[in-house]
Amino acid sequence: MKNRLMTGLGNISVKELRLDMVKKEDVLMPLVQGFARRVYRKRYGANLNTFCKELLTLISNRYGVLSCVGINTHESGRFFLEQYLDRPVEEEISGCIGEDIKREEIVEVGTMAVLQGGLCRLMMAGLAGYLTQNGKRFIVCTAVQSISNTFSNFKIPFYTIKKADRDRLKEGAADWGNYYDSQPHVIFIDLKMCLKEIENVLGNVDMGLSDDMSILIKDMFIRGMNLAEVEGYEKEEALKCSCGML
Repeated sequence: MKNRLMTGLGNISVKELRLDMVKKEDVLMPLVQGFARRVYRKRYGANLNTFCKELLTLISNRYGVLSCVGINTHESGRFFLEQYLDRPVEEEISGCIGEDIKREEIVEVGTMAVLQGGLCRLMMAGLAGYLTQNGKRFIVCTAVQSISNTFSNFKIPFYTIKKADRDRLKEGAADWGNYYDSQPHVIFIDLKMCLKEIENVLGNVDMGLSDDMSILIKDMFIRGMNLAEVEGYEKEEALKCSCGML
C-alpha cells in the first residue's frame, strides 16, 4: 500500500490525515489537551496541567487525534522553559551563536504527545513547514532523548543550552511523574541552518526513510506551510470520532 503509515491502529492513509492548528477558543482544544494528558500519564505517570497557547494537531478521520505539539510565541509572555534558565532565552541563544537575536524570532515548542514514534517525524515536518512559512527562525524546547534522536536522524543540528532541572519549577513539580528521569535538556534549533535538510526531504534525496514515510513527511511539511483553520463542522466530527482514544 502506498502513501500509508503503519501504526498500532493499522494502516493510515495520507488522505485521511488532517493537520490543524487548535487555538484556545476552538472546540477541539479540550479534546486535544485531554489526549496530551493521557499520553503523558501513560508514559511518565504525569498529571499534565501546563499547555502552550496553540496546539498543532494531527487528526485521522477514522481514529481522531493521533499527535499534537504546542507552540508559544513571544506574545504568550514568559516561556515555560525559561524557568530552567538564568537569563531570557534570546540572551542564551545570542550567547551561543554570537549574534543579537530578537525574541520575536523565537517560538517555544512543548506538549509533544504522540501515539508512536513514526508520528513524531510527521509532526516535526508539519511544524517546520508552519514556522518557516510564518517567518520564525528559532525553535526552543525541552527535549527528552527520543526527541533529540528524531532531530539527529533528520541530520538537523541543534544546540543544548542547559539541563532541565525539576527543582527550578516554581510550582507543580510533583505533577510531572518520572518525566525528568528521561534527562530532558533545553535545546534550540536554528531553522536557517536546516534549509539543506528540508530541501533534501522535499527533493526526495535518500535519507534512509521508506518511500511511504518520505512521501508523508513531504506532504506534512507542505500542509504546515499551507495550514488553514478547519471548518467548525469538521472539528465537531473530529470531536466525535476521538472520544475514547487511548
